[in-house]
Amino acid sequence: MISIKNAPNYLILARTLQWAIFPLPVIMLLYQYKGASIGDFFLIQGIFAIFTFMLEIPSGYMGDLFSRKNVISLGFFSFMMGNVMWLFIPGLSGIVCGEAMFAVSHSLCSGTIEAYLYDLLKKEHKEYKMNKKLGKMETYSGISMMLATLTGGFLYEHIGPTAVIWGSLWATFLALLISFFLPDIPEIRRHVTSNSKIKDVLNISQTAFKNNEIKWLIIYPSLFGLGTLILMWGLQPIMIAKEIPVYVFGFVGAFNMMCRVGWSSSSAKLCNLLGINGLIKLLLFVVIIGFGAAVSVGYPTPLPLTFLLLGMMAIAAGSHIMVKIVTTTLINHRIQSDERATVLSLKSMADKLFSGIGLILLKPLFDIIGIQQTFLVSSSLILMTAVVSYHLIKMQIEPQPTNRT
Repeated sequence: MISIKNAPNYLILARTLQWAIFPLPVIMLLYQYKGASIGDFFLIQGIFAIFTFMLEIPSGYMGDLFSRKNVISLGFFSFMMGNVMWLFIPGLSGIVCGEAMFAVSHSLCSGTIEAYLYDLLKKEHKEYKMNKKLGKMETYSGISMMLATLTGGFLYEHIGPTAVIWGSLWATFLALLISFFLPDIPEIRRHVTSNSKIKDVLNISQTAFKNNEIKWLIIYPSLFGLGTLILMWGLQPIMIAKEIPVYVFGFVGAFNMMCRVGWSSSSAKLCNLLGINGLIKLLLFVVIIGFGAAVSVGYPTPLPLTFLLLGMMAIAAGSHIMVKIVTTTLINHRIQSDERATVLSLKSMADKLFSGIGLILLKPLFDIIGIQQTFLVSSSLILMTAVVSYHLIKMQIEPQPTNRT
């Protein structure tokens, strides 16, 4: 059994292996290989984001009631089974079944992994390192995705579409093995005082949203994340429309992951340097630049300028990870251990609700009005993000715990 002292590093290793997602740089080509269109991709992603949204609270509450280690293991197993279904179930049925398992995995892991990491640190009286450790987890996960992305384009073109799925399957299997040896922390499990678990979940949710800081720390990353998600998934349709060679998809995807690594690794330093308000202003500027590049790349452009604009989109798309790290850390400082996974699942639930609705709306936009016009319409999110950013800046949120640690 892994000791509590070493468990955070092994948890980071397991998460890093799970995020070796080799199909990522060619995901739309893989969908087309399975018989789906680009519009179908956004529709399916949106539907399963809504599906994940519906699973978030039950799965997060499971992380408070039961062993968080076991819930994480179940999440890794579900992710592995999603790859199995992609391999062995043909056509759109395989896509749908696989995405359903990925949605279950995301629901089980989101919130629970961050809650488990925080409690491991708290056991050693090192919870003040949460921002640094979570940044490390996201940095290593980003490096894993970057390497898988670089490899995925080559595997797809030179070995075949199923090679990328096998790569992801075996990496997740190793993550699952590591999770079996992580320590349990039974004393942080929630003891339900009411007769109804549903009532207990509602009480936790109501308490969280009554806290003005937590409420806006949930809304802000959800809205910001939708904008950056559109930029990230918009890279591949642009490259397909521009008839860019498949092997280049891997390099563009890898640069996107490199940007993610850069944002995550610098989150603690930038937060200390700029403060919460300065960071919010910087991120708003970055997403404005990203959407400007997305609209501009729709015009006929020489290849070097096309890659420059794609790079600007990738930089903006990767910034969401910093928002996730900072807001998750701030929320963790403001909640109790036995409600941690449930509250963090509320945050993930809001994120999936925004993402699901947005991605579903993208299908008719991409299919009917085209890529450039879709980005132009989507850029209206900038105004909404600016309003929420202004509200957060006025609140003067402190980076340290307030009264609920």
